[in-house]
Amino acid sequence: MTLTLQQCFGANATEDINTITISKADLAANGGYTPSATDTPSEILVAILKNYTLVANATTQQSDPTIVVTVTLSSTPTTTYLNSSTYQQDTYSVAMIKPLQNVGIINPDDYP
Repeated sequence: MTLTLQQCFGANATEDINTITISKADLAANGGYTPSATDTPSEILVAILKNYTLVANATTQQSDPTIVVTVTLSSTPTTTYLNSSTYQQDTYSVAMIKPLQNVGIINPDDYP
């Protein structure tokens, strides 16, 4: 069973030939994200990753092999330094599986 847009991004997620709509309220449902009219791309991307990770990770892929893209959050944050400041670095891993074809080319159409 292939995951639906709603399973990955919330009950109000929709798409048509031209647009994808993901409700910020749906992204906020799993905590840690507070929607605003001026969210940064980083805030939105992290909220999307966090939601996707809940349904499509290496563990869920074991019970549902139709999941071809998984996202996993590293269990241990690391410390990194940038511009003389110290930051916590959280790392997500994205894994994509497809039949052996077009080696070395990432084409979204290869991951239905």
